[in-house]
Amino acid sequence: MSLLKVPFLVSVMGCMHATMTPPTHTPPKSEQLTPTGLELVAPWFPYIPKAVFLGLSICEITTIVASKLPSAAAIRITDLLTLSTPTTALNLGITPIFLCGWALNLAGTLFRVACYRRLGRQFTFELSIRENHKLVTSGPYALVRHPSYTGAILSGMGAILAHLSRGSWVMECLNLHGLGVRRRWICVGAASIAALALVPRMNKEDRMLKKHFGEDWENWKSAVPYRLFPGVY
Repeated sequence: MSLLKVPFLVSVMGCMHATMTPPTHTPPKSEQLTPTGLELVAPWFPYIPKAVFLGLSICEITTIVASKLPSAAAIRITDLLTLSTPTTALNLGITPIFLCGWALNLAGTLFRVACYRRLGRQFTFELSIRENHKLVTSGPYALVRHPSYTGAILSGMGAILAHLSRGSWVMECLNLHGLGVRRRWICVGAASIAALALVPRMNKEDRMLKKHFGEDWENWKSAVPYRLFPGVY
């Protein structure tokens, strides 16, 4: 059954890559808001979760495949990737919580990609006002004002759930079952930290768009008062 998990893990890798990779080239300096503080290193932040979840998925896929092969090399690989006992590789598999995490990861990624497509060349990881910039208020932007961050948070929470579910490489092969008991708090904590870290950036984005679009932005804010989650924040 564990082999059936491989395409799901590949999906999580692909989703995190899509979520954390800029869909457009870096805009010219003349179009960028002058970065300050954390904004100076903000473009590098996405590489951290992308690398972490890529590594976890590769470790789990490799362990699953190696555990199914009878060769001495495969057995050696399994031994290296299981820090508890090699037989724990047999516990890797699909669970309801893993499927929930996978679905949340996929949904969050699709929502974020919808933002990429709606904004087109205007979507950049750097704060910028592009040439002939237009205020987009349709699609995901008719629900909340910063929907791409909503998608990123949901995608990240889903990936965390998937990799902290029973039957995952982290839980079984690293023998970290204690994390599973706390997975809900880890997800809530990660989402809260991400949201709080995004507050200064969202403030800057709002000020930037308000300055550029004036009354049009004010009208949009009145129609779409929430930043990340409708009815919540």
